[in-house]
Amino acid sequence: MSARLLMIALDGADSDLLDRWSTDGTLPNIAALRKRGLVKKLLAPAGITDDGLWASFQFARGLGEHGRYFWKQYLASGEMGMAYRDESDRDSFWHVLSQQGHRVAVFDVPKCGLPKPINGIHLTDWLVHGRYFSEPKSYPKELAAQIIEQFGAAPPSRCACEMERLTDPEVLEVVTHLNAGIAQKAKAGCHFLDAEAWDLFLIAFKASHCAGYSLWDFVGPCHPRPHDDYDAQRDSRLGKPLRQVFIALDTAIGELISAAGADAEIVVFSSSDMEQNTTLSHLMPEIVKRLNERLAQRPSMLAKLFNRASRYLPSALSLPVFDSAIEARPLYEILPYNGNCTALRLNLPEEPFSEHSAQRRHTQLMESASEILRNLRDSDTGERVVAAVDRPSTEQVGARISALPDLLVRASAGGLSRAVTSSALGVFEAQRPTLRPGDHAAGGLVISVGDSISELRGIQDFGKFAVQALQGVKSAV
Repeated sequence: MSARLLMIALDGADSDLLDRWSTDGTLPNIAALRKRGLVKKLLAPAGITDDGLWASFQFARGLGEHGRYFWKQYLASGEMGMAYRDESDRDSFWHVLSQQGHRVAVFDVPKCGLPKPINGIHLTDWLVHGRYFSEPKSYPKELAAQIIEQFGAAPPSRCACEMERLTDPEVLEVVTHLNAGIAQKAKAGCHFLDAEAWDLFLIAFKASHCAGYSLWDFVGPCHPRPHDDYDAQRDSRLGKPLRQVFIALDTAIGELISAAGADAEIVVFSSSDMEQNTTLSHLMPEIVKRLNERLAQRPSMLAKLFNRASRYLPSALSLPVFDSAIEARPLYEILPYNGNCTALRLNLPEEPFSEHSAQRRHTQLMESASEILRNLRDSDTGERVVAAVDRPSTEQVGARISALPDLLVRASAGGLSRAVTSSALGVFEAQRPTLRPGDHAAGGLVISVGDSISELRGIQDFGKFAVQALQGVKSAV
């Protein structure tokens, strides 16, 4: 049959690799799209997680508007849990299209909550990176089991946060499994494209994400963010593993475009760039502990006066007591986050002061912590180990900014320090963890054939683009 709008998501496909290989003949199907349409780099907040990016995509909202910065965070109840549990009141853009009467198919978009009833089909967690559920979920409910029976279960995946460098046989195994998953999804996608006419057919591939994580050490000096341990001879001997995965994705894209029909509007996009992995996670617990000790204050003079005065008042008129235990509680708390960034929440002690005084105290603490963290240096090289300190809860905009971390400490790419030195806090040492080769960097790419993509700036704009593209065009089903 056909699709009015075909959207193909390449999860974590680095835009510089897509650029290079779609202009040198490696990726002919993407190259053909470039000739027919428009190409644009995407913007994203530095340090944003893939959970945050895919939430922005599905809800067509910025980070501060939807509030999901990681898969695990504090919920409205106060407990730490899966972020999607607080999102039942938020509709994805494909639900908006469904409510407008459009026929939609949503195939394995990452980081989705439980599928809701929809005018079409929705499958999640079949062939994705970072599953939210122990098994694939779908609407209709029986669809997930049918897809596994017809097209097979997900092949094994190897892209843990901490992992030894892959041996040659392991590299070949990773490529084999990723390419098998690509073929499975392309076959399933073409099957459903052939089954009926769709207004929106949205399908996502995880392979570029997993390959970027586990095979980034096969990225050499011709890339703006190469891996320090790139071995050209090994890359050639193993058949250029990372490129093989992108070639398989390009083949799948060609098959889906053919199945969608000649009149389909086509959007192919990547969600983020990649870079060499790094972390400060092995050092940050002790750094934050000393940071809290340095920035925590003794009870203020005004607090002492309140405590002293309360002794002479009747119990009914007594003032609140502000003691050193409350004042000395840790100011900064480490939140779960990606390894290449450390997310911190500022727990500002309550004080009997005006709102203006509390805000001034908050600002002082944020500036002091930011300055100390920015000046952390590698003890062996003297180089800075922090690329930037961002403030999501104040730099982002939207109704849910209070859910975001207060500080985001981005580690400098490529560094993995044994020890760091701070003029304010001292020296910190810890055993280096063994990291996967790659991790996310802000970026992404979109290639569109059809209406202009000039208004697209970030991944949060795709939902608005899809709604506008299908305005006035409803399925005959």
